[in-house]
Amino acid sequence: MSRLMIVDDEAVITTQLEDRLRSMKYDVVGTASSAEESVSMARELRPDLILMDIVMQGKLDGIDAAKIIKTDMDIPIIFLTAYADEKYINRAIQADPFGYIVKPFRENEIRANIEIALYRKSLERKQKQTEERIRRLFLVIEHNPYMIMIMDTEGNIEFVNNKFSQITNYTPNEIIGKNILLLQSDKESSEVFNEMKGKIISGGEWRGELCVRKKDGKPGLKYTVALPVKNVKGEILFFVLIKEEIAKRKERVEELIKPAKLEVMRTITAGVAHEFNNILAVVQGNVELLIGSGEDETELKKELQDILNASERGAGIVRKMITFINSNREASGHIFFDLRQLIIQAIDFTIPGWKDIAHTGEIQYEIDRNGMKRIPDVFCDPSELGDVFINIINNALDAMPDGGCISFGTWSSEDTVFVSISDTGKGMSEEVKRKIFDPFFTTRRPQRTGLGMSIAYSIMERHGGRIEVESELGEATTVTLCIPVNMGIRQQKLSSRFT
Repeated sequence: MSRLMIVDDEAVITTQLEDRLRSMKYDVVGTASSAEESVSMARELRPDLILMDIVMQGKLDGIDAAKIIKTDMDIPIIFLTAYADEKYINRAIQADPFGYIVKPFRENEIRANIEIALYRKSLERKQKQTEERIRRLFLVIEHNPYMIMIMDTEGNIEFVNNKFSQITNYTPNEIIGKNILLLQSDKESSEVFNEMKGKIISGGEWRGELCVRKKDGKPGLKYTVALPVKNVKGEILFFVLIKEEIAKRKERVEELIKPAKLEVMRTITAGVAHEFNNILAVVQGNVELLIGSGEDETELKKELQDILNASERGAGIVRKMITFINSNREASGHIFFDLRQLIIQAIDFTIPGWKDIAHTGEIQYEIDRNGMKRIPDVFCDPSELGDVFINIINNALDAMPDGGCISFGTWSSEDTVFVSISDTGKGMSEEVKRKIFDPFFTTRRPQRTGLGMSIAYSIMERHGGRIEVESELGEATTVTLCIPVNMGIRQQKLSSRFT
């Protein structure tokens, strides 16, 4: 039941009108005899509609009160007045009324005006709610991290969001109204655009890599989803294109795949290591017996020694495999240690190898430690992190067959220590960079096993840290290790000394 309020300074008219409204099944929640009273009553009662007389006693008349109520409370008002001259009508229009009835009035006239006013107000509220939803939706699209473009059925661009302008450097005014073919890169075959167009025009969804030409003419490869938007009849109204940078998408896919892939590799590696260890134990045991048999077979013993050396190398590979799969080992061997000392030890350990290479080929290698700043000790397994540094240094040397420089840097934040190792080598392609932590992947066979960086990844994972690699083909490579200090453990150890 709709709640109404009556405002009129003539009590007889108010009473008659109230009786009529109640007989029409309306709920009259209040009556006021002045404009001032009507404003305070409307604030208190919040009716669905007010029937307002215009000429009343007091400083304000009904039109003044209607303006206040409309502005402050947005309640619809129908004027009920004996005045129909132009002066009052023009003033009443300024209050934006929902009706204007001249006394004397008929019952059906009152009912029709009330129902129309209530219906109009209901539509107005729904429209405002819809406009608010559209405003919020627009803000989501406008500030979305993906490039979003809307175009009509002819391929003319109707809307682009902020991300589109940031990536392509086209402002909305420069691109809206232009055809999407303006963005077709010279490196992009027209077949791709035609394939996308054919798919969405037929009502389907298209996904693929689309090369978009930026304002400066440079191409940018984007992963694109294009789809039609239809009305309730199934007719296509417009098309939406959502674009994402290929590199970022692939990074996310790799992040999702990497843990599962490593777990599978650990399972396989554990089985291989077990079987390989059994074979090596038999080979080593028999070779050692033959060498120590006392037989003066010089050539045979030399060959047996070669076999023994090879089996020992195989045993070393197995140890690395076990290190790789043993990432859930407890930190029983962890102590607080200065990583700069570990770096120096790793450099010293690798010096004989790269000095021999340099001496043989007259190659120059340089070690730059100037970036090694003071850092807090890290709670770690020094032998394991030492292996990480050795593996990264060996990789850097492999990347510089003609010589070069390896630079070391250390710094820290509140709870993390950072170590960077940079080389001036040949860099890595995107494909190599994606596979660098995969077990058994190497570009240096048969010299390398391909376990070094996967072991480094496993060790860093065990220490709660991470490895970041920055490299491009033909450019320098920088590997950055991020290792938590574990201040909580440090504080526990320090407090235990004084208790």
